[in-house]
Amino acid sequence: IVLAFDRSLSMLGPPLADAKAAAHEFIDRLELGPSRLGLVTYADWATAEVRLTSQALVLHRAIDRIEADGTTDIPDALREAGRMLDRDGGSNLPIIVLMSDGKNTTGPDAVRQQAAIQQAAGRAILTVAIGPYADSEVMRAIASTPDDAFEADRSGDLADLYRRVAARLSSVVVRWVRMEGVVPDGVVYVPDSAEPPADYAHGGLAWELPFASADGVSLRYALRTTRLGRQPTNRWARALFEDSSGRAGSAEFPVPEVRVVDTLPTATPTPTATATAT
Repeated sequence: IVLAFDRSLSMLGPPLADAKAAAHEFIDRLELGPSRLGLVTYADWATAEVRLTSQALVLHRAIDRIEADGTTDIPDALREAGRMLDRDGGSNLPIIVLMSDGKNTTGPDAVRQQAAIQQAAGRAILTVAIGPYADSEVMRAIASTPDDAFEADRSGDLADLYRRVAARLSSVVVRWVRMEGVVPDGVVYVPDSAEPPADYAHGGLAWELPFASADGVSLRYALRTTRLGRQPTNRWARALFEDSSGRAGSAEFPVPEVRVVDTLPTATPTPTATATAT
């Protein structure tokens, strides 16, 4: 796991103090030993502060030394985190936890492109967006799944947010999973509606995810039907996976059904009082 910590000038003051306190608790809540944690900080550029380690004291000292200055280069943070995982990660599940309170200096496209590079290399990305100036839309878009995007309205909420992130990482039960399903006749997939993005071909949808935790995975997509009545939403759906011990497995999902009607429900009119003459 690599924590990419935003130390840009906008973090100066209470936001930086809150972020440091939350990072300290995050370190303490992770199961270091089975897992290792590295630290990358970024502003005008990214710096590898601590290579992957199970030594909590080294990480705590590095967090204490962080100072705020400069702009926000999120792509370089992702790039440097990827380099660290390449260099020190071994065969363990590679995860980047990206924290930011602002928008990327060079725009959102560079963030999306670099995130796609990291995910194509098999790395999971969890995002933590802080405050009203964070680019929450982009942070949600680059997270590996909707469940991997976390948001805090203010820096004071970070501690609770990092507790949730640590709990999610500590409950990983599957380190690779492919979800597949085929839509039935009479149902059409709405293009580009899947979150996270899915491969779609010949009526089939597929996602490949770098991990799944004990609380499951959320996948969303939209279908449009061309007929009325009760009907299934897919022909079949399954998961192929590799568990945390490296064993392969599979699971079949039940097929849900929906009832499609040709009219929208209408509200029951509310009686109104009418004045009468006396």
